[in-house]
Amino acid sequence: MSKFPDRQNAIDFASDILALFNIETGEALGLVNFINSLTSGDYSKDELKKRARHTIASKYGDAIELTFE
Repeated sequence: MSKFPDRQNAIDFASDILALFNIETGEALGLVNFINSLTSGDYSKDELKKRARHTIASKYGDAIELTFE
């Protein structure tokens, strides 16, 4: 017995789940690329903070508040 009232609702739900999975996969790949880019240079703590702020701000804008110690 299905938890969905009809076939189209089940298909829509599966499509939404796949879209979320694709977004999360892209986020993880972006993080890996950012970390890999750090090995290509000798960065100070302040430079790393600046790069992290830029990367996150360009991706999320004002949707996230950054606090670094």
